[in-house]
Amino acid sequence: MSSRDEFRRRTFDALLARREPDGTWCGHLSSSALSTATACIALLTVDARRYCDETAAGIDWLTTNQNSDGGWGDTTQSRSNLATTWMGYCALTAWAGRGELSSVQQASRDAAVAWLVERLGGEQISPKALAGALGELYGKDRTFQVPLFVSGVISGALGDDAAILIPRLPFELAVFPHRVLRWLRLPVVSYALPALIAMGQWIQNARGGRFWRRWLVGPTRRTLRTIQPDSGGFLEAAPLTSFVTMAMADMGAVGDPAVVRGVAFLRSSQRDDGAWPIDENLSTWVTSLSASAVTEELPDDERAALVDSILDRQQCVVHPFTQATGGGWSWTNLSGGVPDADDTSAALLALDALLGKRDGRGTQTASQRNRVFDASRKGAAWLMGVQNSDGGFPTFCKGWGLLPFDQSCCDITAHAISALNEWHVRFADAAKFQGRFEARMIKAIRRGVKFLRAQQESDGRWVPLWFGNEQADGQANGVYGTARVLIGLARVRGFDVTDLVERGRGYLLAQQNSDGGFGGELGCDSSIEETALACWALGVSGESTDEIERGLAWLQTKTENGAHWPPSPIGLYFASLWYSEDLYPLVFTAGSLGALGL
Repeated sequence: MSSRDEFRRRTFDALLARREPDGTWCGHLSSSALSTATACIALLTVDARRYCDETAAGIDWLTTNQNSDGGWGDTTQSRSNLATTWMGYCALTAWAGRGELSSVQQASRDAAVAWLVERLGGEQISPKALAGALGELYGKDRTFQVPLFVSGVISGALGDDAAILIPRLPFELAVFPHRVLRWLRLPVVSYALPALIAMGQWIQNARGGRFWRRWLVGPTRRTLRTIQPDSGGFLEAAPLTSFVTMAMADMGAVGDPAVVRGVAFLRSSQRDDGAWPIDENLSTWVTSLSASAVTEELPDDERAALVDSILDRQQCVVHPFTQATGGGWSWTNLSGGVPDADDTSAALLALDALLGKRDGRGTQTASQRNRVFDASRKGAAWLMGVQNSDGGFPTFCKGWGLLPFDQSCCDITAHAISALNEWHVRFADAAKFQGRFEARMIKAIRRGVKFLRAQQESDGRWVPLWFGNEQADGQANGVYGTARVLIGLARVRGFDVTDLVERGRGYLLAQQNSDGGFGGELGCDSSIEETALACWALGVSGESTDEIERGLAWLQTKTENGAHWPPSPIGLYFASLWYSEDLYPLVFTAGSLGALGL
């Protein structure tokens, strides 16, 4: 066996070994200082004595994982940033409110203060300077900056008089139908409705307001309970759940069902080391990506079981949170997930791969194949239903607003049109859903290609929304975005995209580092994830034998020929929080090797 063959075998074996007992993948998200800090503040606000053990463990994790400069980053590999350092300081301040800090904790708090003072300027932490810095950081989007400021007041890091600096959130609008909220273009993104309600009510409680706002507190709290998932975790995310929980508890609503269920979620999602991840898991996302990568490695029975698992995760009713119609997939198998375009595209592509050849002689039973076709039609219809007027695809909701995380984006658009194209071909081969539905799919793909053409930058790159690189200019990951678009366009047949592909390939080739790997752009540290995707994209979009060979050689060396898979924090979560996922290096490399025919 050659060295390259051994590398391939060890890569696929390692990915297959990460399966759960039911044959799916769950992955492991990096622990988050911001999640840990917000959860500690929430539990201390609800009942400092009752949840002392949980918060003590969280505080210990924070002090142990503080950066040497006194701040915190979103992962233990990330550079310090304002939002996470501020929340770490707030958590230590809230902890200090229940008693004396240990010498280690006091030193940690002092170091955080020094970092914040230097970042904000002046001789002490100024509420006005903080408000200005947060406003500069997040612009018109109040989704995150308002909860950060409110957390400061609740924790005692800011005085009560600082509440006057917090912009109001129109929580009362949550009583309106979802289509009205979309039309109003709220200063929060679609996924942040729980924070809009809870934080808006907290500001109302702290600053007072018109009588009709007070009258709408009850109805909007009922809305909050309605959209809270069975797990208690909004989006299965500790930060969003913590923001809601601390705001409600600080207003005295400790016994409200939303708070009780939020606390239960936070307690159950804390890790053994005391930390919280940014989200519970990306199980459906990594299962779909992994299934597409390893389909040929699976025996028939395991492939059929995986098909059933993906089908079972399709959300078939109107979602109470975003009011998305049935047919989409979320990133997780848990109740707090929300259907989105990227995960729906990944699931559709996984189902297409698992079905195998399009000659009608797959290994599935006729009943399962019919179920797959029906589910995929619904998934394709769901995708086309969220396509924006500009031809691009957003993450969650069509036309909610102008804030970045609700806008059309390039990598999701390429993913969506590639999924639509694969299923358009399969539907045609099976003589299913022809006519108006077929024409609608072709139109959606054409509009998506037009959007990608308009969004390609002068140097040939496309910039993604949910991935970045902390070392890159503006932290934008042109390598990830361009690679994903090229991989998507390689599946889109019948449309002239030659010029787009050539410019995109030119950009990627110019970003290869001297060591043979790729980072977010030329000069960034090479990572497994970015190198694997770049090789994949170059391979499916044309001939680049030397560049691909250098990239694969770097991957072999970096992974110790498939034995070591260190992740990098290239993922961007809600509010641009960085994360790493242990499965990304494996699944991207396996996908690349499979696409390259290795």
